[in-house]
Amino acid sequence: NIFLTDTSVSDPSFGSLLSHTGAFKDAERLMSNAYGTLASFINVLGTSTSNKIVYMTLLNKGDKVIVDRNMHKSIIHSIIVSGANPIFLKANFHPDFGIILPTRKEIVLKQIEENKNAKLLSLTVPTYDGLRYYLPDIINYAHSYKMKVLVDEAWGAHMHFHTDYYPDALQSGADYVVQSIHKTMGGFSQSSVIHVNDKDFSERKRDFYENYMFFSSTSPFYPIVASIDVSRKMMSIEGKQVLERMKKYYNILVEELDKMEEFKVLRKSYLRGYFEDINEILIDYSRIVVNFSFAGITKKQIWNYLVRNNIIVEKINYKSFTLLLGVGTTTNMVNHLLRVLKNFKYEKRELYEQSHFFHWDDIEVKIPPFEAYQSEGEWLELKNCENRISSNMIVPYPPGIPLIIPGQIITMKHIENILMIISSDDIEIHGIAKGKIKVVKEIK
Repeated sequence: NIFLTDTSVSDPSFGSLLSHTGAFKDAERLMSNAYGTLASFINVLGTSTSNKIVYMTLLNKGDKVIVDRNMHKSIIHSIIVSGANPIFLKANFHPDFGIILPTRKEIVLKQIEENKNAKLLSLTVPTYDGLRYYLPDIINYAHSYKMKVLVDEAWGAHMHFHTDYYPDALQSGADYVVQSIHKTMGGFSQSSVIHVNDKDFSERKRDFYENYMFFSSTSPFYPIVASIDVSRKMMSIEGKQVLERMKKYYNILVEELDKMEEFKVLRKSYLRGYFEDINEILIDYSRIVVNFSFAGITKKQIWNYLVRNNIIVEKINYKSFTLLLGVGTTTNMVNHLLRVLKNFKYEKRELYEQSHFFHWDDIEVKIPPFEAYQSEGEWLELKNCENRISSNMIVPYPPGIPLIIPGQIITMKHIENILMIISSDDIEIHGIAKGKIKVVKEIK
């Protein structure tokens, strides 16, 4: 009974999560040992909060940060609260599958070279859809300019426990890695860990603790901490076996899906032309991206059918859906999914939806995000927002990657994309209220 496990912070026998004492200190020490870090810190408010803690620890107002285009919205929040000046990496988008890809390696290296005075390189690896690239070369290059590296590995906490995924972000030399234990391991929602391998951390330790307390609750939910600790123990003992089982299910599903003419599974061969060397790209076998649009199937057809048959996909867009295999996936679940997909009957449609699919453009800001966010604003009807500076983020969810961020000029293309999203009854979008967007108020 989860209600019986909630415990008051007034009980001194547990120690304090905010002060990292007692049982919490022990749990963090064991987490650090499991991942081979200088230090690891448990956070019960999600990796969105972990990102803010790291940004506020490393950056001051006006400091330059190089940021992945496929970042989660919490990275923009982190930029706003820290007052940092972002340099956004060029988007890499796959129109056939409707997913945002990792940034090309040569683009990352070029931006590091052109922004040698940046204080932080902030990468999101793996992506929501399970794509990851080889990190050591990039991290080493950033370090050559004394840049710190933060990797948002929210979707990759499991990767440390199987050699197929080596080197992970920590093994690649990242200074800070944030992970969501609830996404691909067994933690409760909001389970997060901040891993630290920064050789200069002793100089920032006091700032880190202050920012940890600044963004934390004084009433943490202890069962989340317990779930993180149990997940760590489970993966430390049997992580390899768990991931081998996941890999087996992945191979079974991919083999069977390949026999169905309605579906195409994302493979490395579909990534040619999007990366200089596709051999440096890894597809995580906890995720399967399945394209249904080649056969003329509409999103509504496949979504309604899956839900009726008790299949909840991790994410769906107008081209593909993403299946998530977890540490608790069973043979019965896999067999049920295959039965459902094999029995799918559909009415073939023209591919009219393809031309209306939105995608993520490159980001160029007119004014710094923190300035736009804090400026006096006004809420305008969407149709009146062209060429105005956004004060808010506009974010389709999932995957939580912003279409527009504060400080960005709103274009007609943005407006058309947003109208398309609004017209759909099954896409959640953050940042719009009753058809209006908040923009920076113009001085008359």
